[in-house]
Amino acid sequence: MGMMKVTRNYQVTLPKDSRKLLNIKVGDILLASQKEEGLVIKKFEEDVVKAAAGTWKSVEDSVKYVREMRAEYAKRAKRLGI
Repeated sequence: MGMMKVTRNYQVTLPKDSRKLLNIKVGDILLASQKEEGLVIKKFEEDVVKAAAGTWKSVEDSVKYVREMRAEYAKRAKRLGI
C-alpha cells in the first residue's frame, strides 16, 4: 500500500497498487468506514445493495410501480366518493 495526500478539496488519489489489488476503475464507488485503527476503504459491490434494498430491476421500474399504485388509489377513491 502507498501513501496518499489530501488536497485542498479533501480529495485523495489511490495508489496504483491499491487500485489494481481491488480492481478499482474510473466511476467505481468506494465505501469509507471508521475503525479503531483508522479509515477503511472498500470497493462498493452493487449486488450487496440490491440484495438489501429490494429486487427492483431499475429506477424506471420502481417509478412505474409507484405511478400504477397511485392510479389504482385514485380509481378506488373516485369509486368510493373520497
